[in-house]
Amino acid sequence: MASNALTQSALNETRHTLQGKNASEVSSRDGAILVEDWLKVLKDFPQTESVRHNLESLQGLLQTENPSSDELKYLLNNLADQTALLSQGIESTWTNQLEEIVIVLRQFSNQL
Repeated sequence: MASNALTQSALNETRHTLQGKNASEVSSRDGAILVEDWLKVLKDFPQTESVRHNLESLQGLLQTENPSSDELKYLLNNLADQTALLSQGIESTWTNQLEEIVIVLRQFSNQL
């Protein structure tokens, strides 16, 4: 993954923005900022291509005036699945934190 500081920042911001929040409390702009952070973290890793593609789809959706909650839910659940797989194949430093992000993504998407 990217530098430790950049990765840790993206993990922290994701938890801070989504964890325990109602979907109505998080703006499309907040989501777009998270997506941009994660794209920076993952940009140099070929094994994350499918995750980046999903993030880019989410980014495009968040830029629309009224993003479809069904599409958001679908993309967030895909990201959760991809993150779970990714967490199994990387250094253990990030495994637990990525597993937390999986839970946060699933909980948030269930509110949509």
